[in-house]
Amino acid sequence: MSDLDFSKAIFSLYEDCQICLPPLTAVICDHKKTLLNDCLDATDPKVKAGGLSALAHYKLLTKKQLLQVLNRQFKQESSKHASELLISNQKTHGDIQAIKDEQNRVVLRALELIVTYKFDEFFDDNSLIDVLNYMTGSEDDVIVVWVFNALYEVAAHANEQSCLMALKILTGHDNYLCRETAAAFLGIMANYGFIASLESLVHCCLTDKVQVKKRALLALAEFDPDSKVDSTEFSGSLSEFFKLILDMGDLQLKQIAEDLITTD
Repeated sequence: MSDLDFSKAIFSLYEDCQICLPPLTAVICDHKKTLLNDCLDATDPKVKAGGLSALAHYKLLTKKQLLQVLNRQFKQESSKHASELLISNQKTHGDIQAIKDEQNRVVLRALELIVTYKFDEFFDDNSLIDVLNYMTGSEDDVIVVWVFNALYEVAAHANEQSCLMALKILTGHDNYLCRETAAAFLGIMANYGFIASLESLVHCCLTDKVQVKKRALLALAEFDPDSKVDSTEFSGSLSEFFKLILDMGDLQLKQIAEDLITTD
């Protein structure tokens, strides 16, 4: 078996079975490290995604590699490359979607790894946050959801632009799952001083789908209960708003509001 085949076999096993291989740790951390890095340039998304997982697991993944994967895959291969294939190879839109799904496998794996490992040492500047902020504009709703999952986990490193993008998603996105994860992120960002989302979250509690209402109400728990709300739907303190929720028909919302009032 060649070195490259050996490397691919490791990644395939890691990708498909989601198990780590302790006996191989010394080998991987020694002369196979270069091959692990080379796998990030593989054309097969499964190999590249598995390589990311293995590198992260063995603490070999670098900030530069993570940025390169997100930039290359998200900005180029998942959009422009697929369009070029449609023109040059006469592929159907179904074929192009399959290509995008395969390429997005790598982007989603990178985002999953941020959720899992946090990579606090990678946030010594705004470069990674800037890429995540840019990715909130993805046309792929699954990517948007995972971007906000990642931002939630690294909220201490997020910035105002992250919050403004989340507000845009919360108030204007047509997929409720995207709005839901944006609401969760805005809630945790209240702990870092971003409170401009207060009225928008209140609006969601009163007008959105029930899943988003619950997430927005939980997000409001991160705000000062004495915060003043001044919107077309409600005017008063946040604690008074929680009492208003008790009169609404949804039992799950009422339970959340009761818990928040008891906590206050």
